[in-house]
Amino acid sequence: MILVDTNILVALADRSDTFHGVCQTWLSTETGPLGFPATVLAEACYLIDRFGGPDAEARFLDAVGDGP
Repeated sequence: MILVDTNILVALADRSDTFHGVCQTWLSTETGPLGFPATVLAEACYLIDRFGGPDAEARFLDAVGDGP
């Protein structure tokens, strides 16, 4: 299992982030299970809401809930 940190989640959620493309490519090629602590999810939600608004945060949470 690979533990994912906040910066990756925020970069994936923000298309204007410098590392969005790199993180998106990494995620599309990663085959192992990914995990993140609840504190990382909370921090990512805070940052995504702060810089992208509540709709962006809701879309992020919907996407996180799609996998196992």
